[in-house]
Amino acid sequence: LTTEDLPELIDDQIVTRRLRDERPDLTTLTDRELVDRYFDLMDAHFRDLFAHHIFMSYMATLPVGILTAMAAAVGDPSLMMRLIGGLGEVDSAAPSIAMWDMGRVVAESPALTAEFDKGITGLHDRLRASADESAAKLCSMLDEFMYSYGSRGPNEWEMRSPTWETEPDLALAAVDRMRLSPLGAAPVAQNSRMATDREELAAQLTEALQGDPETQGTFVSAVRAARVFLPGRERSKTNAIRMLHECRMTLRELGRRMVESGAFDEVEDYGMLRKVEMTGEFLADPHAFTDIIRTRRAQYAELQALEPPFVFVGEPDFPAAWIRRDAIKVAKLAPGESLTGLSGCPGVAEGRARVVLDSHDPTALEPGDVLVAPITDPSWTPLFVPACAVVVDVGALQSHAIIVSRELGIPCVVSVTGATKAIPDGAMVRVDGSTGTVTVL
Repeated sequence: LTTEDLPELIDDQIVTRRLRDERPDLTTLTDRELVDRYFDLMDAHFRDLFAHHIFMSYMATLPVGILTAMAAAVGDPSLMMRLIGGLGEVDSAAPSIAMWDMGRVVAESPALTAEFDKGITGLHDRLRASADESAAKLCSMLDEFMYSYGSRGPNEWEMRSPTWETEPDLALAAVDRMRLSPLGAAPVAQNSRMATDREELAAQLTEALQGDPETQGTFVSAVRAARVFLPGRERSKTNAIRMLHECRMTLRELGRRMVESGAFDEVEDYGMLRKVEMTGEFLADPHAFTDIIRTRRAQYAELQALEPPFVFVGEPDFPAAWIRRDAIKVAKLAPGESLTGLSGCPGVAEGRARVVLDSHDPTALEPGDVLVAPITDPSWTPLFVPACAVVVDVGALQSHAIIVSRELGIPCVVSVTGATKAIPDGAMVRVDGSTGTVTVL
């Protein structure tokens, strides 16, 4: 509670940014050099970076726990969320600001608007080929964006997953939604509003506790620690993800070569190899592993179609006992019916529910809609900007959905089990981020 800053995270940030700055021309490395580079990066950095992330995640629970208890003691649980909103310097929210600026460039350009209206598929290539001055400006902004944030994407801990750098159309899909948003949705303005509310509330409660110096001291310390450790948790993750992306780009170059030679069917097939294989027999005869990789990829697809147990005691059942995802039937909510989850960010909003199951394709989401998602990570962050509220199947007090909604001032409810199946797509709903309820109107 007395920690003022986290210099070790700045050191990690410097190191991982340097990895990006010093990325070699991967096309000039031999296959063996690519494999060695991957394992050298992992061995040199990952354990420490991940340990810092886990430690920061654990430390961040302390001020949140104190503020939660104090808010409950005065009978207003929503106070806690207001006291940790608009903190600023939250790395996972930062890309939204850059994307917002790109969205404004698109909105102000008839030529770019026409290109975006044609659809996202192939948009990146069309922009690069365009002779329009506004397209050149947008591409320059996109290059800067990719350099700084290209490591982010869906399932970003997973080396086989795409990122904004590997699939630029993923980023442009989010820019596409932002260009339609009104000026009042600007993330900087929303963050400023939340920060002002937080500071005013903290000052009021500090003054109200003058008669109890011990409690007042604990409160002030918790507010200060929240400003240190909550952004610190996000920074520790960003550092790890940035390093992992350098590993990803290294393996993608290897995968690209293997596809060209016919040893891989997909660039990402490197993820179907074991370490002992990649460092041993694989490089000597990649084609000997083609059928093995195909079998493993098929097994992966079979498992992906199943629903694993969310909670278990003791040993989990074997996959043979898991049910298929497409066999899970949930009754749709009727008008007047509600679901309850955890309060993520206070406030009430009404809008049309848009169930988006994949951040790859958010085109159904219009400004003012309620985003209903299974779970969110930084690839979803830009979709929070046009949305009037966010509802998530899975989440907790320090999950991504809550952290970003707090920064942008968007009502949010997480851990709404079955929301994506029970809430009818297109239904008008009311989201109460203070009580944690979602009601179909």
